[in-house]
Amino acid sequence: MGPGLDQVTAFNPGQTYYEGDLVYYNGSVYRVNKNFPMGLPGSSPDFDLVTVAGATGATGPAGPQGPQG
Repeated sequence: MGPGLDQVTAFNPGQTYYEGDLVYYNGSVYRVNKNFPMGLPGSSPDFDLVTVAGATGATGPAGPQGPQG
């Protein structure tokens, strides 16, 4: 079994990664598909896209005002 989504780390170009590691980069999650990958997630074949960042949605309505302090 590979790592779970709770083991995703922010991508750092200076970090060593191994096959199966999960990294977060530019709003998306990628799986490293070979030891010591080269390039950047999203532009290198050494990373497979797992989840993609969606567009920012509309701002919701303001919530009720909290109690006075």
